[in-house]
Amino acid sequence: MNLLAHNIVVGKTRVYQALECQTIYLSTSSGHRTVDLFDDDSSVNLEGSSHVHNADGAQNTPTSGAATEIGAIRAPAHPMHSVPVNSGRKGGGQPALKTGSEKKVPKPHGQAGKDFLIAEKMGLAGSRKKRDRYNALLRSARDLTLNAHLPFERSWCDIPAASKATLFAVAQDVHPFLSHFENDWATEAIVHQYMKNKRKTLYKAGSLEKPKGYKYLKENAAKRDQSKSHKKTATKNYEANKLEHKKAKEYQRHLKRISRKVMEDEENEQEKGDEFIQGSSRDGDEDVDMADEENDNDIEGGN
Repeated sequence: MNLLAHNIVVGKTRVYQALECQTIYLSTSSGHRTVDLFDDDSSVNLEGSSHVHNADGAQNTPTSGAATEIGAIRAPAHPMHSVPVNSGRKGGGQPALKTGSEKKVPKPHGQAGKDFLIAEKMGLAGSRKKRDRYNALLRSARDLTLNAHLPFERSWCDIPAASKATLFAVAQDVHPFLSHFENDWATEAIVHQYMKNKRKTLYKAGSLEKPKGYKYLKENAAKRDQSKSHKKTATKNYEANKLEHKKAKEYQRHLKRISRKVMEDEENEQEKGDEFIQGSSRDGDEDVDMADEENDNDIEGGN
């Protein structure tokens, strides 16, 4: 069973609510049980063994306290439409309300993967630590998309907006970092890219029929010059920006070296100038004065 879109705490009982499922995973001190949320029996008839099972599959009869707590959270008509609560945060409890003063990252112009790289615009490109975090987001987005049972065979624009909004809310709850991006554009780009790649794999395997409207792409690919570069524009722009940044840093280091050299030369010239004043310059002045006095004496003697 795929778990963990929501994490609900009722008293001392922790309940994990599954995406697009009619069951919840109940964890108490007496063990773990899976409970049907939409059973039409009495007010949560948990005494029936068909709806309550231990983690190992054995039947179990819950306590009355657990039944009361389960009944308290059984109000939502659908698990995906329930209000997202804390999941994946340390310490538990409700997340802090946002004041609206936080400045969010706007969506970049163009198409993700073509005109810009998602990781770069999210600030998760460059270091190993950033790349690991981005890859973790990709894996989590994949799991959430599969749990939401989005129809990946459809194009992104054909998926209901309500399903997208619920998925975005759950993703923000699991990864608060995703709330820093305006209108969930980062989450949308990641999920959209995953679904696109999944369709592409199924097209190649023949498991999914290609839309007739895209047959011209195969013809264009056959006409493409294979000797030329086929890098995406986003990749080219990223590499160009990286090279430009590297050149700028090298130029700054070059200026620092020149500045340091000039300062050293000025200090050396100043030291040489001080030695000249203290030595040869003053001695030369004294010699000139003595020569003038001798000339004056010769003139007086001749008269």
